[in-house]
Amino acid sequence: MKFGKVFYGALIAVLVLTCIIGAVSAAPTTSVEISRIAADGTTVLINQTVTFAWMKENLPITGDGVTHYGHQGPVFEGDPWDPQEIINTDDAGALRGTAVLDLAELVGGIPENSTVKIIARDGFSRSFSSSYILSPESRMGPLVLVWEVNGVNVSAAAGGGDASDGMRIYFFADDGVFGNYDMFQTMPESDRYNFSAAYPSTRGLSVQFVDRIKIYTDEPETTLLSLNLSNGWNFISVPRVLNAENAAAERLFSGVETESRSILGYNAEKNEWETVGPSQIIKPLEAYWIYSAGPVSIPLTYAVYPPSPSKKTLYPGWNAVGLAAYANVPAENALAGISWKTLIPWDLETGRYDAAIIHGGSGAYSPERGMVLGTGYWIYLDSESIFTELP
Repeated sequence: MKFGKVFYGALIAVLVLTCIIGAVSAAPTTSVEISRIAADGTTVLINQTVTFAWMKENLPITGDGVTHYGHQGPVFEGDPWDPQEIINTDDAGALRGTAVLDLAELVGGIPENSTVKIIARDGFSRSFSSSYILSPESRMGPLVLVWEVNGVNVSAAAGGGDASDGMRIYFFADDGVFGNYDMFQTMPESDRYNFSAAYPSTRGLSVQFVDRIKIYTDEPETTLLSLNLSNGWNFISVPRVLNAENAAAERLFSGVETESRSILGYNAEKNEWETVGPSQIIKPLEAYWIYSAGPVSIPLTYAVYPPSPSKKTLYPGWNAVGLAAYANVPAENALAGISWKTLIPWDLETGRYDAAIIHGGSGAYSPERGMVLGTGYWIYLDSESIFTELP
C-alpha cells in the first residue's frame, strides 16, 4: 500500500513536470540571437540578441498586415514540382515580420559566398545560401522572420492563436505563395527540401520557434573580442565603435589597476599629450597609452548600429593611430591613399616597439606586414590625410 502511494505520487509528479515542460516548449519565441561566425565554423565574431518588439520599433517592417503568404507541401500525384501551384498550398495568413537581411545588418551584414542558418529552439534548422538572400528573385521574395500573424504578435499569442508557433520564417513571394517550382527555379539543389527524400516541399523550409540566426563566413577568427594588457604601459586601440554603455574610459577600463596613472592620448594637430578623462569616449582609429599593474583582459562589446565609418584627420609629422577593421590588414592596404612614410607598431605581448614598417620598404620593413587589431601605432606623414575605418 505504501509502495502504491509512492508510485502514484511519483507518477503525478512526472505528469505535472511533463505538463510544465510542454507548456514551456509550446510558448512562442519572442527574441532571436544573430551571430556572425568566422571561417573556423565556431568563433563568434559578433553577435546581438533582439526582441520582436525591438525589431518592430527599430528595423524596417516587411509585410503590410493584409497580404497573405504561404509555402507549399509535398505533391504526391502528378508533377511533384506543380508549376501552377494548385496542390497542397498553404495560406499562413496576413504576415508581418523583419527581413533576415535587415537582421543580419546588426552583425555586419551577409557577405557573399556565406551561409545563413536558421535555428529553432529545439535545434531544428535549415541553411540557406547567401546569394538569393542578398538578391532574391520576385518569385521567391525576401526571407522574413515573422512575428505577427493576422494582427496577433508572438507575445500576445502565448496562450494560443495564429502566432502561437512562435517566430517563424517564410519567403514572401510576389504572388503570395513560395511554391515547390519556385524553389526549383531559385535554389541550388543542396538547399532544397524534399519530404521523405523524394517529394519537394517548401513547407519544410519554414522553421518555427526560431531563436537563433547564424551567418557562417570565410572571415578569419581575428576580430578582436578583448584587449589583453601586460604589466606596465600599453599602447592600445579599439577596432570599431564600442557599445555606448561601455565606451567611456571609466567603464571600459574599470577592471584595470592603473595605480593612479593617467590614460593618455596624443593630439597631433597641437603636438601635445592629452589626459583622457573618465567620461571620454574611447574611439576607433585613435591610440591610447594606459598603465596596468598586472595582466588583465578587457572585453570589447560593439555598437549594434554604428554611425558611418569612422574617420580621423592625420597631420604632418607623428600621429598616434589604431587600425579600425574587422580583421588584421596589410599596412599597404590599410593606409592606401595616405601620404605616410613610417609606421612604428607597439607589440602588446612583449610590451615594446616592433620593427618599423616603411612605405616602399622590403623584408622586415615591408608594408606587406599586417596592422594588428587592438595595438597602437605611431605614423609619420608628409601632408595632412584622412584615415578611414575599413569595411
